[in-house]
Amino acid sequence: MARPDRLLFKYVCFACTYHSYNVGNFKTHVRTHTGDKPFECYACGYKSASPAGMSYHRRKTGH
Repeated sequence: MARPDRLLFKYVCFACTYHSYNVGNFKTHVRTHTGDKPFECYACGYKSASPAGMSYHRRKTGH
């Protein structure tokens, strides 16, 4: 994908029109396409694609 503005389009998704200047946000987005869920709950095996998702799970379930 062409980058119209190198500052705003520093990271460009290979599968859709998503773009970001922040590498962390970009990595989390790419996981939506790859299905990778590297964050796993030690208590129940629940998996999340983002640290925020795991944090929410732990607060919700008390793990």
